[in-house]
Amino acid sequence: MGITNSKRQSCVSPTQINYEETTVSAIVVPNYRTHKKSQNVKRDNKQYLHDSLLMSIIPSSKYTSNDLKQLDQLFIYWMMVKLIIINFKCEREVHKELLKNLVEFSREYYLNNTNELKLIDEFEQNYHGHTPIWWYTMTNFIRFILNRAIETKNIEILIKMAFFVKDLYQQLEILQMDTIKTNKLPIIVYRNHQVTNEEFENIKNNKGNLLSFNNFIIADYDHDVQGNSKNLMVNILFRIKIESKRTSTPFVAFQNDSDSVDEQKSFIFFMHSIFRIVDIKQITERSWEIDLTLTSHKDEQVKCLTDIIRQETRETVGWLRLAQLMSVMDDFDQAKTIYYKLFELTPENDIFTRSRIYIELGNIDNAVGDYKSAHAFYQKSIDIQQQQQSSGHHLLRSSYNNYGEVQRQLGHYSNALSAHEKTLKMKKQYLFPTDLSLAVTYNNMALACESLADFANAL
Repeated sequence: MGITNSKRQSCVSPTQINYEETTVSAIVVPNYRTHKKSQNVKRDNKQYLHDSLLMSIIPSSKYTSNDLKQLDQLFIYWMMVKLIIINFKCEREVHKELLKNLVEFSREYYLNNTNELKLIDEFEQNYHGHTPIWWYTMTNFIRFILNRAIETKNIEILIKMAFFVKDLYQQLEILQMDTIKTNKLPIIVYRNHQVTNEEFENIKNNKGNLLSFNNFIIADYDHDVQGNSKNLMVNILFRIKIESKRTSTPFVAFQNDSDSVDEQKSFIFFMHSIFRIVDIKQITERSWEIDLTLTSHKDEQVKCLTDIIRQETRETVGWLRLAQLMSVMDDFDQAKTIYYKLFELTPENDIFTRSRIYIELGNIDNAVGDYKSAHAFYQKSIDIQQQQQSSGHHLLRSSYNNYGEVQRQLGHYSNALSAHEKTLKMKKQYLFPTDLSLAVTYNNMALACESLADFANAL
């Protein structure tokens, strides 16, 4: 039976923020068209708005939990990040603190850049004077830091920026219907991009399947084809069709320059927007048009995959869900990277989150056969809980159970039996006699007794 997961625990987020399954309230968001540009903020040109695209492709099928390990890891990773952020609930005072933290980080990032420091001052002093769309499209530092964090999977920066990304999500979701009413369905927009031959062949071979842009994307009504590409890159013109009022990812039309009524409208799509590859047409020798359709909220494949991810992480909360999902997918290096960073960000007095992270790190090492390291992590989990006199807490029971199993793997059978006896004592004190986990502990004790050649007690 062996190692048990440290589940059933609704632990506090490492960043001390509540994450809940919530619906977006009908908050009033000022229309971005009414905002005048700040004196400190210069208009970005359209080219700079078109940051690089981070794409993932997965086959279109009816998925099961067993399929997760075979799917594109980046697709699953960013789907989980998106779920964490949109389920993010931030109270007013916490929002202020997070904004302050982001400002401090941004000032360090742009320490010698006077222009960006002015924008950061504006962001701190007048954040609610502009909308999230305005901040994202009209300033450099927010977009650059966020997209850089997405490109590098920098979990610390993503946590710092989660409040802003959630604010942006809410505005997009609220204003999407206005965009649909103004532009009428179907809406068709375009986005130029260059890809390698290998990337193009991957897209070409996946017609009918799902493609995600894992970062935010900007698309336009105009559709000029890029000129000859250099270094054997392939020119791609994505033709994006929106035909559903309720889509799997929110989007909004905006104007790059609020001072110009003639400025061509652009469209911003939230992170990890999912499309279906409909058709691929050659334009010139090195240029292709790829027709994409934005998936609706009823898309069966997207719903199925989302449900599986939620099910696999149902007993964890916040950013711990991301690390848990990486463990499920056997991406242990990525899971450990996330756990280590979350531990670093977790306050010392949050013993349950820190204990849980120790258990999960131990579970990873146990899974790869590094029993000595797993033993050390389980011991640390036990130590910090005992210091807080958390006797009987299910995390302590999990720690002792897993500690005992690792001791057995290391050949320390007496220590293993002792640990399982402590687990049993706590379970009998706090659980009903019919709880199935008691059978797990009895089985583990029997295995330890068998290893000690104590066959009478093993029976």
